[in-house]
Amino acid sequence: MNSPLTNLVRSVRKTVRRFWPGLQGPPDYSRIRSLAELGRLQPRVQFDFTRAPVPGWLTPAEQRALYSLARWAPGPFLEIGPWLGLSTVTLALGIADSGEKKDFVTREINPTSANFRPIDAEHIGLYSPPESTESMGVCSRESFERDIEPVVSDPGGVAGHLKENLARCGVAERVRVSLGDFRELEAQPYRFVFSDALHDELEIRRNSPHLRRFLSVGSILACHDTTDANVKLLNEYFRFGEYFRADSLFVAEIVKI
Repeated sequence: MNSPLTNLVRSVRKTVRRFWPGLQGPPDYSRIRSLAELGRLQPRVQFDFTRAPVPGWLTPAEQRALYSLARWAPGPFLEIGPWLGLSTVTLALGIADSGEKKDFVTREINPTSANFRPIDAEHIGLYSPPESTESMGVCSRESFERDIEPVVSDPGGVAGHLKENLARCGVAERVRVSLGDFRELEAQPYRFVFSDALHDELEIRRNSPHLRRFLSVGSILACHDTTDANVKLLNEYFRFGEYFRADSLFVAEIVKI
């Protein structure tokens, strides 16, 4: 028979584990059996953010989620839209910490100043090729002048900054950098795809049909900057099974193509 003190200790432990799951220690990735389970364990994921000192737009929760996916999911991996490499470094560190060899390709369109031009007084569009009349994406003029123009106008360009950051963070050998429009990549299935090219309705409708060429049943698709409206649109192109969300990062398993 348990003593009142033993029962009290057990009750306290259950309460602690319920409300402060991080105190249980990091998850054992080898024991996780589903994407939904990985999602539930996100509060326990530990990531040293000083290992990825790269400018970018991931929140801490999104970065921990990508790191945990890279540790847990089987390869090969495809990333679409690495920009300067914050997500790329995070994924590569997760692969390294998994102790497994996982092929990882990141595809960067590598735009120059010629690929950008005003849509109106407040917005700048990305066009590829530069003479295209169809915008691939839109950002505010303020964001373009602050975050994008200094990079694309630099002699090294986006690709140069990306490769420098991968080398500086010690993961250059973990990633193969591929340059150009992802729609021109040879079709093949990947087990994990992180896409930073599905931000709004324009990009979802433009890119989703091409993205299907890199997915198969059982693949995991992660999309950044995803709203509820985006998820509804994505369901027109993909059949999802288990999923979880970390801030604006939507992560789901493909159950039908």
